[in-house]
Amino acid sequence: MNSIFSKPTTAADSFLPADYVRRKTETRANLFTLTLFAFVMAATVGTFLVTVRHRAAIKERASAMDEMYKEEAAKIEELRKLESQRAQMMEKAEITAALIEQVPRWALMAEVTMRMPSNMRLDGFGLKSKRLEPEAAKPDAKNDPKAKVKSLADKSGGKPTDQPKIRAPRFEYSLTLSGTAHNNNEIADYLAQLKEVPMLEKVELQYIRESKDLAKKPTSGEALRRFEIVANVRTVADSTALANSLRAVVARRAAEFEGSSVTADAAGKEKE
Repeated sequence: MNSIFSKPTTAADSFLPADYVRRKTETRANLFTLTLFAFVMAATVGTFLVTVRHRAAIKERASAMDEMYKEEAAKIEELRKLESQRAQMMEKAEITAALIEQVPRWALMAEVTMRMPSNMRLDGFGLKSKRLEPEAAKPDAKNDPKAKVKSLADKSGGKPTDQPKIRAPRFEYSLTLSGTAHNNNEIADYLAQLKEVPMLEKVELQYIRESKDLAKKPTSGEALRRFEIVANVRTVADSTALANSLRAVVARRAAEFEGSSVTADAAGKEKE
């Protein structure tokens, strides 16, 4: 079988006319070329269609991903707003909690007066508050690159644009007690009793001296002892410990009152 690109047969090799053989060979070559061209075009068109369909699928997937990203970005933005609102509410709650007295003053007065011996007199009760200023963090000009480089587009003149953060105020309370007693043992007992108060700390005796006021001396002629005690009031006290302490003090004072009443009744009966 001869190829279509083989050398055409001559009149000596075949009995057919040379023109017929040449036309037949050209027809075969043309048909083969057209078939090959059609196959290549079909493959090209198929590849183009597949590529277009694949690109359309990619665009649909990309648009779906964009919508998903937009929804998630909106959720993240809402979450950031909620976190910002929560931070603001926490700051306001801290400020409000700082302004509210955590330790009730009536309980402090009850502890101070009910723990005092019966023969002691309290002449002064002072409660002072001192606000504690928070230490502001100073920027380090050596380690801060922003402090060295100034932008020409900065219209703020190098001043900080952020507003200062409002911090919750903090207070420190100090208690000063002054009074008179008959002897030093009563003052020592009272000092020991104050150290057991759950809302007081750093209870210290400042001085004990003889009273120079003759009007405050008892009829027995014994000189009174003046004293001064200072202590710090806790900003936060355990409510359970405070309640238990008040119950114990009230019970002890009630027992002392009942005992003194019984003694007075017995003394009255003896006189009768």
